[in-house]
Amino acid sequence: MIEYVFTEIDEEVDGVEFTEKTSSASCAIEDILSMTFGGFSARFWMLRKHINSLEDSEIHQMPYYSWNCLTLGLQGREIDLVIRNEQEMQYIIKFLIYSMRTVEGKKNSGDKLL
Repeated sequence: MIEYVFTEIDEEVDGVEFTEKTSSASCAIEDILSMTFGGFSARFWMLRKHINSLEDSEIHQMPYYSWNCLTLGLQGREIDLVIRNEQEMQYIIKFLIYSMRTVEGKKNSGDKLL
């Protein structure tokens, strides 16, 4: 079983102190049933509605874009992630595709091809 859990670590970056703690969104890779890349889940859809209401000058101040969004579907809940670094997003998507054995975002959908 592969599980990513953020443990409590104190560190300082650029003069700012951070404390990492165990996330309530931690889960085992085996528990992920689906993934959606882009701003298509309900949470990110609401952000899209907000973006559409902005003036042109305000759009450039948005904290992230739809291609920074990744939604992981678990039994009974979803985990929404924003990963701003494009290379890191590619790494996690490739890892999830391989781990979930998927070709279209749903767990084990690639089994027939493999």
